[in-house]
Parts: sequence; C-alpha cells; structure tokens
Amino acid sequence: MYLASDQPAQPNSWLGLGTAGTSFVTSSIVTPQSGVITGLTFSIRNNTLRDGDKVTATIYYSQCGYGTPVTTGIFAEINGPVNSTSPDCCVHVTGEFEFDDCILLSVLVTPSNGVGSLNNGAAATIIMSV
Repeated sequence: MYLASDQPAQPNSWLGLGTAGTSFVTSSIVTPQSGVITGLTFSIRNNTLRDGDKVTATIYYSQCGYGTPVTTGIFAEINGPVNSTSPDCCVHVTGEFEFDDCILLSVLVTPSNGVGSLNNGAAATIIMSV
C-alpha cells in the first residue's frame, strides 16, 4: 500500500493517497482483508536534513477512526545529514503486525525539533501479505 504527499508535509502529518494532513481519518486507507504488515519503506525525497536531525514515519491503525489511532510498533527513521552530497533519503525496515479486514491505516511523519515542513512531501510504502 502506497501513501504519499504531493504537497508540503507539515510536522506531525498523516500521509494519505496524494495528501498529507492533520487528520488520521481523512488520510487513512482501508485494508481489503486480514493479513500481516511485514515492513515499511519511507522516503523524504529531496528534502534536506542537517546533521543530528531526523524524521520518523510510524504506521498507525484504527478500527473505524473513533478515538486515538494506535501504533503498530513499526517505524522507520531517516537521520541527517541528508542533502545532494549525502542522499540518504530512504530507509526500509521490517516488522510484523497482524491486522483484520476493514482496518484503517496511515503513516504519521514526525520530525525532530528544528525540522520544519518537508516541502516536497514524503512517500511511504506499507509492505504486507494478505
């Protein structure tokens, strides 16, 4: 399942289908059947990070969007520096999280202090088997 934003991703944005926003519910996708999340690939594209900066992407889920979404425990972290001479803009992690059908999923993008918006958005792929 691919999630991405074609607009700036503000700090603590949820990635959706071409969007990034402050609402888990409006940025989430639904699972078609039960299965297992086995990994996450996350890219900040050509956004730059200074040495010591980081951006974390975490997969969250909810039954129907009521209440606070819950973390799957699967997260990917990109650490600075990231720039044209050190283009380490992408990371892949593995994990395991079983889910049921009709579960809402989204990825929360959380930058460290001092990191502003990701002006060129971000992209995440949730790897799963169903």
